[in-house]
Amino acid sequence: MTRAAFSITSIGASHVKKNKICQDYSSSIMSDGFICVAVSDGHGGDNYIRSNKGSEFAVKASNACVADFMKSVDFEQLRTNSTKLLTQLSKSIISAWNDMIWGHFSQIPLTDKELKDLPEKAKQKYLLEQRIEALYGATLITAAATDGYWFGLHIGDGKCVVKDYDGTFSQPIPWDEKCFLNATTSMCDSDALGNFRHYFSEHVPAAIFIGSDGIDDCFTNDAQLHALYDAVIASFGRNDYDEAFAELRDYIPRLSSKGSGDDISMAAIIDMENIQSYMNHAFIVPETGGKNNDGDATRL
Repeated sequence: MTRAAFSITSIGASHVKKNKICQDYSSSIMSDGFICVAVSDGHGGDNYIRSNKGSEFAVKASNACVADFMKSVDFEQLRTNSTKLLTQLSKSIISAWNDMIWGHFSQIPLTDKELKDLPEKAKQKYLLEQRIEALYGATLITAAATDGYWFGLHIGDGKCVVKDYDGTFSQPIPWDEKCFLNATTSMCDSDALGNFRHYFSEHVPAAIFIGSDGIDDCFTNDAQLHALYDAVIASFGRNDYDEAFAELRDYIPRLSSKGSGDDISMAAIIDMENIQSYMNHAFIVPETGGKNNDGDATRL
């Protein structure tokens, strides 16, 4: 496999100022025969006081379930029955996530400080152990690729963006119209399975990016977001892997500061062998459009 992967999570600039913990979590795994990346964004609102753990559990549940899935399902099964199989995978992830959050809740009941910080209505509900899933509410995007196919799963906001070898960008996983402004579907929904979307293709693109909404909210349109991903590809094209990753790790906190102020997670699967054929040689990221934008363009 000529592809490589990375994942990076950075606490948002506004969370640093408010002394809040990071709600995002991400991972990238290179295994025998496949690569998997995952990003989760904990909700972080007053009712979701353990969503930092919820995002961690979402990524870990996804990693474990995808690994089992890749061992048990062959290409022909997936090619002919992808909708059913990816729905089953989504169900497995939800079940594993619920096991993790209930295990955590059983071991660590709500503390006095957590109860003090909760709105009264939520406090009474959680004390009765009703819908404690909401304590851990989080989104999830995961993508896995082999040499012969790739698939993606998504619940909530954030985006999966791919770049093909002809230079075009697209968002193959259908968007959820329920995600609007601050509203989002979630792993903690009672109908979480019905809110999962998925995509399967035998054509593996040049690059697959997944990112939390902290990235999306840094820009005013998709063209600017795509320019960021072009700059990331260009960085990996002109540097070795470690240098490119370090460059991106240093840049992401500045992006949050200039843009959304939110936590940012980004993960990607990139064809490194053929990167010169599809990389964009313009290394300038456009001005961010987030609430903290100071109007400066930034070289990644």
